[in-house]
Amino acid sequence: MNGHELRKVFDEFNSKYFEGKLPQYRIRVKRLGAADGRVNRSRRLIWIGVRESHSQQETLLHEMVHGVAGNGHGERFLAELRRLQQIGAPLGETEVNAILMGVRLPLTKTRFRDEVKEFLTVCDPQGRFESFVECVNGDQGYTDSVAEFVRKYPWSKDAFRAVARKCEAERALMASLSARLKPSSQIQK
Repeated sequence: MNGHELRKVFDEFNSKYFEGKLPQYRIRVKRLGAADGRVNRSRRLIWIGVRESHSQQETLLHEMVHGVAGNGHGERFLAELRRLQQIGAPLGETEVNAILMGVRLPLTKTRFRDEVKEFLTVCDPQGRFESFVECVNGDQGYTDSVAEFVRKYPWSKDAFRAVARKCEAERALMASLSARLKPSSQIQK
């Protein structure tokens, strides 16, 4: 399905499962690597990976749940999935299994990198790992200390630092490019 077709599905799902309360989102279809979908709530933008259309619809619904429950896959997210299941929404197998087992969706390395990039962009450009853990814990419904988080995800500190370095390099490059460009008012005609 293309973005226009998924836009119609979004409107249908919003009306049918969310009482039309979700704000309007732009829908884009693109290759996302390992991810099936992404949402940026502040920009009101949902990206859906190139997949079969049934899977795209399930992914769209998953991202719409983030529109209600926020980032992460903690208790708020699971509660919304349970509500959708009760009213017969077309949930994906992963979501149904999470409900049945009563567990949060795992924090994978791919999702971790995406969460770090969003955190550094939206929450804390200085890149404090402790602030990130606090943010992720809140989204996931956990109360882990930083030490407990690192024991649970031993690769997390190194992965966080790597993503932070990459984001900082991208910011520095953009600043350098911006400095080289003259404002249009200084361009002679």
